[in-house]
Amino acid sequence: MLVRGAARKEAVLGSIALGAERRHIVRAITIECVLIAVAGASLGVLLAGWGLRLLKSNWADTLGIFEMDLGLDHRVMLFVVGATLASAVVAGVIPALSLWRRVQRGTATLAIRAGRGTVRRASALGMLVGIEVASAAVLLVAAGLVLRSLGRLRAIETGFRADNVAVLDGNLTTGSAGRYASPAARIAYLDRIVSAIERIAGVTAASVNNALPAWGSSAETRLLISGPSSAGGDRSEQAHWSVVGPDYFSVLRIPVLRGRSLSPRDRAGAPAVVVVSETFAKRYFAGVDPVGGRIQQADSVGRARGWATIVGVVGDVLHEGLVVVPEVYYAAGQRPELMAYFSVIVRTASGPAAFIDPLRKTLAAVDSDIAFQSHLGACCWQPGIDSSRRDGRSVRLRS
Repeated sequence: MLVRGAARKEAVLGSIALGAERRHIVRAITIECVLIAVAGASLGVLLAGWGLRLLKSNWADTLGIFEMDLGLDHRVMLFVVGATLASAVVAGVIPALSLWRRVQRGTATLAIRAGRGTVRRASALGMLVGIEVASAAVLLVAAGLVLRSLGRLRAIETGFRADNVAVLDGNLTTGSAGRYASPAARIAYLDRIVSAIERIAGVTAASVNNALPAWGSSAETRLLISGPSSAGGDRSEQAHWSVVGPDYFSVLRIPVLRGRSLSPRDRAGAPAVVVVSETFAKRYFAGVDPVGGRIQQADSVGRARGWATIVGVVGDVLHEGLVVVPEVYYAAGQRPELMAYFSVIVRTASGPAAFIDPLRKTLAAVDSDIAFQSHLGACCWQPGIDSSRRDGRSVRLRS
């Protein structure tokens, strides 16, 4: 618009010389600049909306896992409106008023004869155009860096697969759920819902846990570690922990690297066992096999529990953004007191949206008093984002 205004300078000065009033000239120039600015802003918003839809449709998993909720909110629109009005004022109103002041000083005739004006005015215009071009270049570089960063995030291995997965968040602490306060009743209920869900046609596996990967919800504690180690002897170390059910690692496609996974036999009365992550094994059992080592953790009220034997090592998963932390997995059958708040994780043979109704009926058949919040696909890994982001259907299951 600055260049256009400079090109029309002679015509504006001619109109002034013919007796046009200032308000008419300023209004005409302002309306023209506002229309051009609005057209440019509208095109920019449309392109931004199209680009965001394309980005979300192709990179939904990456955006969900790393808690990126991209969109055009009221702050973006306010910025667009402000930038549009500022552009119109800078490129329209100010040059028009400047021309009028020159006429008042008797310089209109000189300006017409001088063609494009003095070198001083041309330098000022060139400086403004240079600032505009530089700003556009900065924005383009920033946009390129954002896309490059997203590409790198997409290449990061999260350690688990969230495709074709539905997650149901349950709560056994409120209302009639209080009858599941005892450990035996709680684990029996969890066993029943997992067994019932696995009988649904098209469900390939199901399990439970108390801390979803990538949510940052796994707890951190100090553990006493005993067993073969380059450090030798018992020692106190820091690690994250969560409680998981049988088949948890197979549901999320987390590989078992050594030893075995947790099984239905790992419950009250059986020897206490745990599975550790690869980072835990490398950090605290450097150069030796951690399988057979033992760890001790305090219970929920700070009392020391008995020793648990490490029976397997699994691949690392992201629990805190991009940070991989040492992780210990306890068997839900041996730590049911920590499953008051839990998630049921269901892997399906096809898109999980088609399983909403069967899941609702199955949960109602087990216990109609327990409420569940459902999430579909990779969206379950982003707090506050429900299934409507993936398939247009937001569901709160109340069985």
